[in-house]
Amino acid sequence: HGFITNLNTSIPWEVILINGDFSDSLFVTMASNAAMNPYFLFGKLTPVFLLFKCSKTPDAMYKNIIEFDEELCSKHPEVFYIPESYDDMLYRLRSLEKE
Repeated sequence: HGFITNLNTSIPWEVILINGDFSDSLFVTMASNAAMNPYFLFGKLTPVFLLFKCSKTPDAMYKNIIEFDEELCSKHPEVFYIPESYDDMLYRLRSLEKE
């Protein structure tokens, strides 16, 4: 049902991460690398779904980060996922529930 984190936008996302427990969370974004901060900054294995392949938005919009995201996902598939479709996303979510 979601988690509302940043009602006060003057608080940086990293401060919210330091003060929150996101161990049972899943971050979902079109292509924002901010969702990767739990892993990069704190070594937390919070799953991240990057949905840019599920979008009808042209890849050119995300051109600068798609290569980075794809490389990262190939190196750390236990944390970062790029679903190919809505059905693929559901399949991956179900597999996380079983873990």
